[in-house]
Amino acid sequence: MAGSCGERRAGLRVPDFPNAGVETAGAAARAWCPGISVAAGGQAGDAGRVAALEVWDDSPVPWWSQLRRRLRDDPGVWSLLERALGEHPATSGHLTGLRPLRPPRPSFSAWLTGTWHPDGTQVLVKVNATRRERFWMSAASQGAPRSVPHVFASDDALGPVDASWLVLERLPYTHDPGWGAAAFSSLLAAAARFQIFAAAVDTDLVVNEDIETIRRFALRGQDLCPEAATVVSHLDRDWGWAEAVAPREVLFGDLHFGNAAFRSPPPDLAALLYDPIPRRQPWPFEPAYLEVLCNGSGLVREMAAIRRGQGRAVCEPDEVDRLSALFCGWLALAFWSMLLDWHADPAQRARLARYVSAAAHLDRLRHDAAPQPAARGLALPRAFRAPRHRNWPVESAGCPFQLTATISCGSIMIHPFSRSRRTMPSGLSSTPVSLSLSVAANPIGPILLMTM
Repeated sequence: MAGSCGERRAGLRVPDFPNAGVETAGAAARAWCPGISVAAGGQAGDAGRVAALEVWDDSPVPWWSQLRRRLRDDPGVWSLLERALGEHPATSGHLTGLRPLRPPRPSFSAWLTGTWHPDGTQVLVKVNATRRERFWMSAASQGAPRSVPHVFASDDALGPVDASWLVLERLPYTHDPGWGAAAFSSLLAAAARFQIFAAAVDTDLVVNEDIETIRRFALRGQDLCPEAATVVSHLDRDWGWAEAVAPREVLFGDLHFGNAAFRSPPPDLAALLYDPIPRRQPWPFEPAYLEVLCNGSGLVREMAAIRRGQGRAVCEPDEVDRLSALFCGWLALAFWSMLLDWHADPAQRARLARYVSAAAHLDRLRHDAAPQPAARGLALPRAFRAPRHRNWPVESAGCPFQLTATISCGSIMIHPFSRSRRTMPSGLSSTPVSLSLSVAANPIGPILLMTM
């Protein structure tokens, strides 16, 4: 919902010639697409200066979009992408049967489908991803293979197209509303696995969000209902409390059924996630986001139970419920501001207004007057304590993957925490692993991180 990648740029950009004029761009376009001509209506001497093929669509994108431009849906552009994939070192000889794929929901990326050889896996090719998405999907494919689909190849440019891209395993099942609560549980479990991995990754490719992010969305959605003004007026105090009991950590960031696929239907549901927007937020943000956007119920409580089962930090049950009311109320205002189609749906408006009303009518006076556990001389059980270390990278207490990681453009090195800093849960052992994430985008394979 926040941040952007790249600048809006019309026409064709040639990475090898960053200062090139239109003449070089036109020549490059003809080299990649033989037979294209200069734009009609050119004057004498204009030959070679203006390419007829325009790669980028200048249509406006929503203010909340991560991508600030999109590729044109044009036969010449599709041909250019297919040829570039055939010649790129990471995909040459591996991809066959490429054809455009137009997903049922709008996308600002270009999608193709095909087959990856030599194993014959069905794949999706996504062109025009953010650099952040390309990094995290490639890294998680190696470090947390049960949270995202396998990534076969990726890079930050494709021939003359200056855009990140990925080749992803194509999974056979998408969400079916008939699956009910099990589908929500599967997404929460996948997000929790991603969070464990993300806590060990040292990178700047994270959206840092704070109270001002929440304030911006809350203010944009104030026309939802009268109680919105009350929620906004208490925002500073409520956010301060929320961050104190649930310090910010790196989350998947865009958790919903449109960003998930499944290897099999129930009863063996196991969601894999894609299109992450890793953001630093208190952990209740993730399940509240899914609940409000996809009409779930009780998902913050459910995520608290998952975290507790993983040995990760959570808080008291009454605090979990309060966090749920606040984050669902804030995100109801956020989605009301973004999803304008919902404005014509009275049922959606009523549903979101109930979240905002619950947040507005929290008993703040009684809560503020209640003594804190430390003041009463009580110590919370370890599983209910907030982490002592709030600075990045996050350390998770007693989680199944006790790992730290150093990630750069050249490699990912993962190694266990020293026992002086954290104690491994009984029965777990860890093995140092080096994971390759090459800028040259060599094909990637999954690597086992832990032995149990």
